[in-house]
Amino acid sequence: MRQKNIIVGTAGHIDHGKTTLIGALTGADTDRLKEEKERGISIDLGFTGFDLSDEIHAGIIDVPGHEKFIKNMLAGAAGVDLALLVIAADEGIMPQTREHLAILELLQVKYGVVAITKADKVEPDWLELVVEDSKDQLSDSFLKDAPFIPVSAIDGTGLDKLKKALLKEASKIPGKDESSNVYLPIDRVFTMSGFGTVITGTLVSGTLETGSQMLIYPDKNEARIRSIQVHNEKVEAAYPGERTGVNLAGIDKEDIERGDVLATPGSLIATSRLDGRVKLLPSSPMVLENDTRIRFHIGAREVLGRAYLIDKDEILPGESGLVQFRLEETIVSRFKENFVIRRYSPMTTIGGGKVLENSSPRRKRHDSAAIEELKIKESGTPAERLELTLRLAGKPLRIDDLIERTGLSESEINNHLENLLESGQVYELSRYQKPSYLAAEPKNQAQNEMIEITKNYHQKQPLRPGISRAELRSSLSVELNTNEFNQLAEELAEAGKLVLSQKYIKEAGFEVEFTGRAAEIKSGALEFFAKNKFNPPEISDLAEALDEDNQKLIREVIGALEEEGKLVRLTEDLYFTEEAIAEAEEKLKEFFLQNDSLELSQFRDMIDSSRKYALPLLEYFDDEGLTYRDGDKRYLK
Repeated sequence: MRQKNIIVGTAGHIDHGKTTLIGALTGADTDRLKEEKERGISIDLGFTGFDLSDEIHAGIIDVPGHEKFIKNMLAGAAGVDLALLVIAADEGIMPQTREHLAILELLQVKYGVVAITKADKVEPDWLELVVEDSKDQLSDSFLKDAPFIPVSAIDGTGLDKLKKALLKEASKIPGKDESSNVYLPIDRVFTMSGFGTVITGTLVSGTLETGSQMLIYPDKNEARIRSIQVHNEKVEAAYPGERTGVNLAGIDKEDIERGDVLATPGSLIATSRLDGRVKLLPSSPMVLENDTRIRFHIGAREVLGRAYLIDKDEILPGESGLVQFRLEETIVSRFKENFVIRRYSPMTTIGGGKVLENSSPRRKRHDSAAIEELKIKESGTPAERLELTLRLAGKPLRIDDLIERTGLSESEINNHLENLLESGQVYELSRYQKPSYLAAEPKNQAQNEMIEITKNYHQKQPLRPGISRAELRSSLSVELNTNEFNQLAEELAEAGKLVLSQKYIKEAGFEVEFTGRAAEIKSGALEFFAKNKFNPPEISDLAEALDEDNQKLIREVIGALEEEGKLVRLTEDLYFTEEAIAEAEEKLKEFFLQNDSLELSQFRDMIDSSRKYALPLLEYFDDEGLTYRDGDKRYLK
């Protein structure tokens, strides 16, 4: 049975003994930088781990305590399952203790242990006082019921008790999602001689396997997983909650930076605009107002941006509200991923929250539709989110689109789609293509528009046989490709509401009717064409002969006669009657019974016409496959 993996993150004020305590617990020195060893403080993240039991392994992230390095602390805190809050017995709770604690709460860390370090440096009465004071000050935090363990990394006091407390808390942490998309925020990137590019991070979800193809977001650079290390051992796969080192092939170190994310291809959208629920800390030194410049921390990334309020005019300390963040760099995020915001200057933590929409349109303040949408995303089930995504898209989406827009895995989406299809909330378009999915509301809207637009077209164009498929599709407010449009139109035809031909769509029961002046033009035009069988009139000729100035009406009548098959169009403005075409064809066949080839002049004389009309007729017969041209002569095919 595979060990359960949890991530323990240290937190606490500078020089309260976090790194020394980790060394005493694990035997490892997490200060790896030369400057850290020279100055005796942690500057960047340190990593190590140890077995709490045969069943549970704890990966440890040692974060810097100095206020100048809070952004480095945030880069590691994003993957923490269990907090190890360190308070020095000779100083008690200090400013950075409070800020670290606030960050852990904003990141929704729910489990923790408090270590009262340097117990060997104070008298027992003082130690007891510090423990009680710490409990009192943390009574309104997630650590209110946590064990408080006095320890000394120097003489070993309390270390065994601390390990037991960590094990007990770690046992409460639920298992993680191994079947979802891979999501690994990168907190270190470097090169190793003989290996190439290496990244490290805490695997948040999914199963990462050797040989698989991944993308580095937000730039979407391709990378192959050459090898994986977990707890300094080479493995074939890494699982959620494991501190993971990944050797990448096909990508250079310069193409990756801290804050990038290694993830399943197609599972994320790169964006500089996202929506979230923000809660300000009760201790926030400022009110969050519209267009406030902030520092936005998510995963291992810090970016600058501005906060635009959606449902409030301002957010007071201790209050929450819906906010759109417009960032100065492109990032990626997961649905309901935790983030922290800090004041631009001076840099202090002011609040945090969860991502509700990771690629949102520009929101307007107090937009009721946007507020309702975000509340559904905040409290709705995955199936409700999926239906909402399809409804808001206003067009069909494929599985790949849904993975990218929702962050759900393909298996999760298929499971929820099955129920949505069965309930009629979502409709599948798969008659002529790989399936795409359309919410019931835009599907009904599209079909209602098809009927209404076709009906209106008949009223405006009563002499035309129907609206063209292309024109009807482009007139819809719902974006459909040709295959999707054809399926919806055919369903309306099957229901007896529309009639489809290869070129046109018409309302059921509609027939072209020539009435009034149109009927007179039809009669006169057919008579004129019959008298001039092989020298047919142009539109201007008809207008003069019929004493009709409205050439548009004449063209509409001619077009209707063409659709009826009474006239055949050869060029843009040249029509022959069907009888003339048939007679010319018979004359050609009779000619070829006696002759092998035909010249244009012979055909012209044969029909007693001119080159202007004879040539288009011959080209028509070429196109129909009756004749073919070779040089200046034509032959029977």
